[in-house]
Amino acid sequence: MTRTTGTTPIFMTFFAMGFADALGPFVSLAGHQFHLSIVVAQLIPFTGYAMFGLFSIPAGVLQARTSRKRVLSLGLISMLLAMLIPVTVGMPSLPIFLATALLMGIGATLLQVSSAPLLQDASPPGKFTQRLLSAQCLHCVGALSGPLIPAIAALALGADWGIVFPLYAAGVAITLIAVRIGVPRRARPAPASAAPDRCTFSSVPRLLKKRPVAIGAAALVAYMGAEITVGSQIPLFLHASFGYDNTRIGLLGTAVFVLALACGRLTGSFLLIRMHRSTLLRLSCVTATLGFAIVFVPLTPVVAAGFILIGLGCANVFPVVLAITLDKTSPQETDAVSSILTMTIGAGAAIPLLAGFLADEAHTVRDALLLPLVTFVGLTVLAFRTERDRRGEPSRRRPHAGCATDAAVMGGTPQPRIADRR
Repeated sequence: MTRTTGTTPIFMTFFAMGFADALGPFVSLAGHQFHLSIVVAQLIPFTGYAMFGLFSIPAGVLQARTSRKRVLSLGLISMLLAMLIPVTVGMPSLPIFLATALLMGIGATLLQVSSAPLLQDASPPGKFTQRLLSAQCLHCVGALSGPLIPAIAALALGADWGIVFPLYAAGVAITLIAVRIGVPRRARPAPASAAPDRCTFSSVPRLLKKRPVAIGAAALVAYMGAEITVGSQIPLFLHASFGYDNTRIGLLGTAVFVLALACGRLTGSFLLIRMHRSTLLRLSCVTATLGFAIVFVPLTPVVAAGFILIGLGCANVFPVVLAITLDKTSPQETDAVSSILTMTIGAGAAIPLLAGFLADEAHTVRDALLLPLVTFVGLTVLAFRTERDRRGEPSRRRPHAGCATDAAVMGGTPQPRIADRR
């Protein structure tokens, strides 16, 4: 793919991918509708996000054998089928809604595996991180619809939260058409003998032995667990702490958090013009940890400020770690590494399930946020430890901000990129 062709449909897929993040706000809505405990309600996002753990590697293998465009299209088809279930049969029971979550998770997995490598190919040298942050900002806009549309529908129209699904179905269908028309058909992949590092099931253990991939995967497991927990627990937290209605004011709290994510990623794309992405990563981790620390203060303005800080801090962790890790792998390994990093989302989905269990055992939702606080403290330590490692390296010329040659955070040697790959 050339650097300037097919970029708009790829950005549209990031927007559609954000629809899957609505699984977090749906915890409080489905919990209220089906009268679920906290830990059982957490099965909704867990069912969706667990698909990242199950289907990431198969998606990478399929992508290596066919094309990224095909995997992208299959992901959109899966998400469209997910939206059509509640549109056609409604939500009469939890198992049917879990089927919707499952298909949404499979679709989002396929989109995540294929979209970042496609965007990397379409980005000019040194601009991948910046473009990925912009794409993730669109992802946040799509995710913002999850809490915002039901809240507006309930407050202004008195409508049920199921109104999101026909709107999502239309958005996914439009994106699918744009991808089929706008993303060029790729050449068939090279045979295995010509590409020994292509994505296979056996390549995963070998790649995880590489320091940049192992550190990036561990960091994303911790990060995803924290973000999913916060996104799903905010309405329950506000209800338990201040008595706010889960389906209205509580969802607006989630909307504020997601809006902070979008603003943070938009700001991050501009900050990368003047600072290294390793510095942005450390700044993000400190900001989120500070937010987690003050969110337990029983004052509404302080809690609101805490969730905003968490959103601003979380905003750039995933795209920066993803971009750094991909830039430190060879072009032949990109599909496999992208699959491994996507798989971490499924592993991270176990953290909110554990947080829900702790909240049920302690009979307070507030304790559910202790676990993500601990994970972000660990991420902050990791971010600053990698900086100490950098100081021990031989001095080198300071690269341009956001450049793919930055080797500060995840370790390893940056690999050269090629312009036209499958």
